Amino acid sequence: MEIEKIAGLTTKQSIFLIEYARTDNLAHACREAHINRNTGYKYLQNEDFQAALQDMKEKIVNAAWTKLSSSLETAVENVVAVLNDPKATINARLRATELIFNYTSRYAESRDILARMERLEECFNAE
Repeated sequence: MEIEKIAGLTTKQSIFLIEYARTDNLAHACREAHINRNTGYKYLQNEDFQAALQDMKEKIVNAAWTKLSSSLETAVENVVAVLNDPKATINARLRATELIFNYTSRYAESRDILARMERLEECFNAE
C-alpha cells in the first residue's frame, strides 16, 4: 500500500489516520500502520491529530460525493431510457416510474424544508 505522508505527521501516523478515517476501525488502522493499540489511542487523544482526522474524513466524504454526483446524470438517463423503452417489461417501466416519482418528491420535499429553514433563520436573525 502506497500512502502519501501527511504534512506534520510521520508515515505511520499518516497510514493510521487514513485507515482510521476510512474504516473507523482502530484494530485495522493499527495493523495497517504497524503500531500497537495503545499508540493508536494516543494518536486519537491528540487534538491536532483529531483535527487532521476530521479533515481527512471530510476529504473522503467529498471525494465520494463527487464520484456519486458525476454518475447521477447517467443514472437518471438510464432510468428514463427504461421508462421510454417499448421493449422493457411492464415491471421494469413501472419500477422506473416509481423511482422517478419517489426521488422527485423527495427532492421537492428537501427543497421545501431548506426554504423553510432559511426563512426561520432569517426571522431568528432579524430579532
